[in-house]
Amino acid sequence: MSEVSFINLNRNNCDEVVEIYNYYVTETTVSYATDAISNDEFISYYQIENPLTMAYNIMIGSDVVGFCMLKPWNARKLAYQQTYEFTIYIKKECCHMGLGRKAFYYIEDRALEKKIAVIMAGVSYDNVNSYKMFESVGFERCGHLKKVGRKFGEFLDLYYYQKVYVKNCVEVNHESRA
Repeated sequence: MSEVSFINLNRNNCDEVVEIYNYYVTETTVSYATDAISNDEFISYYQIENPLTMAYNIMIGSDVVGFCMLKPWNARKLAYQQTYEFTIYIKKECCHMGLGRKAFYYIEDRALEKKIAVIMAGVSYDNVNSYKMFESVGFERCGHLKKVGRKFGEFLDLYYYQKVYVKNCVEVNHESRA
């Protein structure tokens, strides 16, 4: 396998990753979306143009084989400013090559530089390979939402995973507050 690299994902280079994402939308329960989306919808939904979002094409040589990103968990609430959500999609034929771990470690390095305290991830209950990858890089399952999605006539459970970096949090001295 050629070397894996990461290139900033933006409006001008998202065609291939939207195609990868739409495969998972239309053919699997990995994504709970039910309809393929356009490039503009992808940019908006994943907040690609938000300066706080870190989004990358995953490359093997000159080929785009997936994308990964870290975006604010809930940017509208200030208390969540150190909590981010990790998302990754890899081309079907490139799964089981260790790309998920490589992509996470790449993102994690950037998260630590920015003092992110918690990284979250939502995983469909039947996406065994994904949650095994998350567990292998130190995530813990922190939630199980039962029957919250419905796709292809089937009710779907959603697992939440998190990795906590408490040592990177700024501790607040509550005693000094007036």
